[in-house]
This record gives sequence, structure tokens and C-alpha cells, in this order.
Amino acid sequence: MAPLGNFVSNVVEDDARIWRLSEAHDTARMDRANWVSFDRRVCDKDGSLSFGTLQVQRLKEIESYIKAIDLILPLKEPGFILAVACLLIFFFLIAAELMDCFRFAEALITLPRLYSLRTIVVLNGQQISLVALSMWRLGFMLVLVAIRMAVAII
Repeated sequence: MAPLGNFVSNVVEDDARIWRLSEAHDTARMDRANWVSFDRRVCDKDGSLSFGTLQVQRLKEIESYIKAIDLILPLKEPGFILAVACLLIFFFLIAAELMDCFRFAEALITLPRLYSLRTIVVLNGQQISLVALSMWRLGFMLVLVAIRMAVAII
């Protein structure tokens, strides 16, 4: 099986499935004195196992991860806590996007405006300066900001 701590790739899951189907339920590996399957002994983390220590270590690693989460909120399941953490991260990303939209709209509103149909841009050597923004362009940009905010919310 793959090294400990690598639960990202599907190889680990495939190896665990193959091990379970080929070795864990094999009658040759069964404890004949108590009629306990190898799989049950691994799940019970039997310390007297000569084979299956890697699987026992994986189970202990997973349980220590789950117990660490259980110490934070002992009344909730680990999946619930992880889902709430993901939703909070998503909320903060959306909040940051909305704040960027508000700041951009504020910057647009503070630009000097002309009531004509033209935006005036002046080139001074290497610098480009915006002298005035037309009302139509301002309205168009504000509508784009509103659409961007609506997409971020939805």
C-alpha cells in the first residue's frame, strides 16, 4: 500500500479495496482459535498482528485526525465541522469579491465626469491621465459592477 499520510490519490483507496477483498477476508489469515477474521482484527487494532500493521497504522492515523476535530466541537460529526469550515472559507472569498466590487464602484463614482459622450484621456510622455469620464461609460461600468456582484452572490 501507499505510504502513510497520503489520502489524496485514488491509489490509496484502490490499494485498500484490493487488500480488503484479497487478504482481509481470506480464510487462511483468519484467527482459527477465536474464529475472528483478519479484517476484524485490523479494525479492532489488534496489537498481536504480525501482518496488517500498515493498515492498523492507517486506521490509527485516521482516528487521531477525527479525534482532533472531535475535541473542537464534541457534539458534531467531523463531516459537519469540515463542511462548515469549507462554507466559511467560501463566504470569506465571496465577501472579499464583494468588497472589491464596492471599492471599484466607489473609485468610478469619484472620477471626474463630463456630461458629454466622450471620455477624455491625455498622454503626457510615458504617463496616461484620465481627465474626465463620460456619463454613458460610467453607467456602463456601474452596470458591469452590479452584474459582477450578482454573479458572486449567486
